[in-house]
Amino acid sequence: MKITIKAITALLILGTVNNSADAQSWNITGNTGTNGSANFIGTIDNVNFKIRTKNIVRMTVSAAGKVGVGTTTPLFKLDIKGGSINTDSVYRIGGKTILSVKGNQNVFTGDGCGNANTIGSSNTAIGSGALYSNTEGQNNTASGADALFTNTTGSFNTASGRTALFSNTTGDINTASGTGALYFNTEGFGNAALGSGALSENTIGNDNTATGSYSLVNNTEGSSNTANGNYALISNITGSFNTGIGDNANTSVGTLTFATAIGAGAVVNSIDKVRLGDAAVNVVEGPVAYSWPSDARFKENVKEDVKGLEFILKLQPVSYNFNRLKYAQHVRQQLTPDREKKLVRQSQNRSVGFIAQDVEKIIQQTNFTSFDAVHAPTNETDNYSVGYAEFVVPLVKAVQELSSKNELQDKTIENLKSEIIHLKSALKQTATTPAEIEAAEMLVQNLPNPFTDKTVIKFNIPASAKLAEIKIFSANGKELKAENIFSKGEGQIEFFGNMLSPGTYNYTLFIDGKPSESRQMILTR
Repeated sequence: MKITIKAITALLILGTVNNSADAQSWNITGNTGTNGSANFIGTIDNVNFKIRTKNIVRMTVSAAGKVGVGTTTPLFKLDIKGGSINTDSVYRIGGKTILSVKGNQNVFTGDGCGNANTIGSSNTAIGSGALYSNTEGQNNTASGADALFTNTTGSFNTASGRTALFSNTTGDINTASGTGALYFNTEGFGNAALGSGALSENTIGNDNTATGSYSLVNNTEGSSNTANGNYALISNITGSFNTGIGDNANTSVGTLTFATAIGAGAVVNSIDKVRLGDAAVNVVEGPVAYSWPSDARFKENVKEDVKGLEFILKLQPVSYNFNRLKYAQHVRQQLTPDREKKLVRQSQNRSVGFIAQDVEKIIQQTNFTSFDAVHAPTNETDNYSVGYAEFVVPLVKAVQELSSKNELQDKTIENLKSEIIHLKSALKQTATTPAEIEAAEMLVQNLPNPFTDKTVIKFNIPASAKLAEIKIFSANGKELKAENIFSKGEGQIEFFGNMLSPGTYNYTLFIDGKPSESRQMILTR
């Protein structure tokens, strides 16, 4: 830049007005009665240099080399004093504002910062256009070009990043960190966005937390959502109280509420539902079994109306292949080519279970309406599912019903056995021919039964028998022991429990190598 002597003279002539009272002021034409050459800048040590206009000092260069603007006693190498705490001071270089200290403890650094501020207080803005439109908002911090640009009365907001909270006008207590974070928010309050584009479309949604690039990016009015991970809950628009944890953890549609997706790529597709992992997850495990509250203090209208055998016998267990890729596409999961190939491979695995729609029909047929193991779809992207743990209760009921039937049958059998023994005993007493004696053979139930240490087995061997023996068998039919009987007529043998392990056993009377009668005995400890 070319500076002429004429321009310098015009600038420095400011010191010629009423400056004779201060021999340390610089006069371009010299001082009367003094050595004019001694008044040039830097020609004499230990002398303060001052530029005046109308007897007011505008700039001072101290003998120590400190430059003061707006002060006659500079304390630093460059000491610029603005107005008081409640007045405005603006500092520019080349016509651009580098620092604007406005009343009420506001500090603005950057061209256009706090341009419209009137009574707003305790605001800090760094970056061109930051807090440009603020008028009455207070305790705001904007760092980045055009951060909080449109804010007027919103307070206690923090925006870090270019255009962060750009559209905010009256929203309070928002925190946005990242380029474009919470860009369209106008009135929403209590939102926190960390990551480029996070919550950028939000307008009036409140109390949302988004951590990760473009997390909750499409949310406009939804409130109290939590998204943690890049692109987490990217589909949510007006839904509220949703949670997405993991890269691309998402909802299938934008209107769900109280839905939770946990895990990279996990997609939840119904209200009041929790989804763990994406479609390729094979194992969900933990150190303890899953449990839910079961407390008599909170259970009301208790009835013993659980369906048992009637319901269980109608169930149709099947084996099948589950098309994981088709399912992932149905819930609108974001898929890479590698993930698609993996889902195709996993779909080749066979599984066993029930068909939810079949179970639903059986529930209706048996009027078992209190059985809630089947979840039916609530929207176009939802799916049927089955809670297999719920089947424990009707299974227990079915076992109890079977047990009651077995007890009744056992009593009937015992009665029949007693009658048979009585009849055989009577037959024996009246038997006169070999055929009648042959028919009188019998094997009596061991006593006691069940037993622990010892039990007694009674029998009656016909006189015509050449060989008789009692054999002990395991429950699966394996022969364990054989006891020969050499006497005819009535007799008994003792069987000791230490010979076998606890369990259920069968014993059979053989006459001349042919099985005659069998009984069951139970050994306990």
